[in-house]
Amino acid sequence: MTADGGIIDANPEACRLLERTVEELRKIGREGVVDKSDKRFPKLLRERDERRKYRGKFCVISKSGKKIECDASSVQWKDSDGKEFTHVVLRPTKK
Repeated sequence: MTADGGIIDANPEACRLLERTVEELRKIGREGVVDKSDKRFPKLLRERDERRKYRGKFCVISKSGKKIECDASSVQWKDSDGKEFTHVVLRPTKK
């Protein structure tokens, strides 16, 4: 992802989980995936901005509207040109 939430790529499992193609995910970005009613996510973003990483739980929403709670971890880094990127791993929690 780009640091501002643009999705660059997603693996097949993320596409399956979110019921979307990589192209669809690129179009909607992070804002189209994260459950905006989940109060935990803004806190995790603040933590990432301060520490350049986070680990925690929040919900994503699939194309069909299903809310899926995930354990998430993220790390932010800069490439050799100084452009910031974010790597995010989502793991659905077991219920």
